[in-house]
Amino acid sequence: MKEKLSHAIMHSEKAIKKFLSTIVNCLTTIVWTFLWLPMSFKYATDNSYFPEKKRKGTIRRILENI
Repeated sequence: MKEKLSHAIMHSEKAIKKFLSTIVNCLTTIVWTFLWLPMSFKYATDNSYFPEKKRKGTIRRILENI
């Protein structure tokens, strides 16, 4: 009985650590997305390196930068 309980506790600890790690990764992605938004707007509205060529739409460029 003691071994089964110990195994169950260890297994639940691994699941909790994996769950918390997933939450941290999601939050990190969200934070970096919001930090990167101003730069993506800046890069999307900057002058083109090739001004003679047709450009993509502004929203598409913003999404690609994010």
